[in-house]
Amino acid sequence: MIDLARLHAIPLFADFTGAELTVIAQLATERAVSAGEALFKPGDARRTFVILLSGQAQILGVYGNEVQVFSILEPNDFAVEVALVDPTLKHEHSCQMIADGSVLEVDGKLFADFRKRVPDVANRIYEKIILNLTDRLHHANNKLMTIYMTGRIAATYGNLDHLSDLLLDTILGIVQAKRALFATYLPLEDKVIIRDAKGYRNNQEIRNLSIAMNDPILGTLYRVPLELSISEDQYHAEKALHTPYASRNMLGTPLVARDRVIGAILLGDKTGHKAF
Repeated sequence: MIDLARLHAIPLFADFTGAELTVIAQLATERAVSAGEALFKPGDARRTFVILLSGQAQILGVYGNEVQVFSILEPNDFAVEVALVDPTLKHEHSCQMIADGSVLEVDGKLFADFRKRVPDVANRIYEKIILNLTDRLHHANNKLMTIYMTGRIAATYGNLDHLSDLLLDTILGIVQAKRALFATYLPLEDKVIIRDAKGYRNNQEIRNLSIAMNDPILGTLYRVPLELSISEDQYHAEKALHTPYASRNMLGTPLVARDRVIGAILLGDKTGHKAF
């Protein structure tokens, strides 16, 4: 268990009350780490959320035949946030300490139980993590994967409508698309609802639009929960893609919670007439 004052000094937890910090502290452990020590390696389960308290670490990956530094973690930076959603996913990169320091760790399985006991506090932690989306997208080697992982966290958040405006504004700014929409799925009613839309000439008409689940774009993201890219050539060639919300080129990612697709983010018309 970490000291409350130390926990409160971490920006991610700075706005939490003393009572909330007391509960969070029961999940967190602090440990010393040495230069050269690996915090995780490719193939390891992403079971632990990590916040760097002191020292410096680097995220490493293989590009071509060479090991490359993808990003540098400084004090108060965090990694493996998806452990708070699905601790069974595997690491694709490694993280190695550059200098001696210390880390705060939260076990993903413990957090799953915590989320059931104190959902309000868990939701606030999710929201704080999502508010860091801008920085993480700026530094991400794979922006689509970062949006996808953020989507997994957003999908677990208790009030998706509350976050939709924030998510769309942030993603539009970083990915430099002209349009974006956020949709949720209601499979028992066989429909998809567009909850929010940005950049469309008819934003108000797009918002709250009800679409059948066999839709060729949003429906596909539900049936095949993988990233979906549609080029301008594909859009012009397939008339079925000319839906009321479609763009000339599109990039979509599903929001997955507990192996269930509950929503999707769709970007349209990348600026500069470029493809996604």
